[in-house]
This record gives sequence, C-alpha cells and structure tokens, in this order.
Amino acid sequence: SILAKSSANSGQKEELIQIQKETNAENKIIRTLDLFQSLSVKENCILVMEDYYTKAKKSIEAIEIVSSKDKLLTLFEILQQRQY
Repeated sequence: SILAKSSANSGQKEELIQIQKETNAENKIIRTLDLFQSLSVKENCILVMEDYYTKAKKSIEAIEIVSSKDKLLTLFEILQQRQY
C-alpha cells in the first residue's frame, strides 16, 4: 500500500520487499497484516478517506443546480458510511 510505504522506516520497507517475494500465500497474508497493523495503515486510510469525503461534500454543495441535490447527498452519505 502507498500509505504503508510512505510511513515505513527503512527496516519496514525492507520487510515490505521481502513480503512481496514471499511464495507461501498464508505467510504473505499474515506478515502483511502484521506489518500493516504496526504501521496503523487502516487508521491512516480512514483519515485519508474522511478528508476526501469532506472535500467531495463541499464540492457537491457548491454545485449550482435547479433541482434538488438531496438524492446525490443521500448517495454520498451511504458511500461514506459503508463498511468493509
């Protein structure tokens, strides 16, 4: 992940390279999840998503249209609150 690479120290970056070379799928998943957890990748992704949603909502609200934006804003809220 881009966030993992950007927040990793040199040792963690080397670990990412080694994980990419891992041939055992189960080990690859376990090592990736462990590293991502230590780098708080999920939490950082959520922060980035929230920032994008804030910017998108401001952009939507700035659109001048004759009809209502209610349906568009409802869709926006659904997308923002979805779970993975």
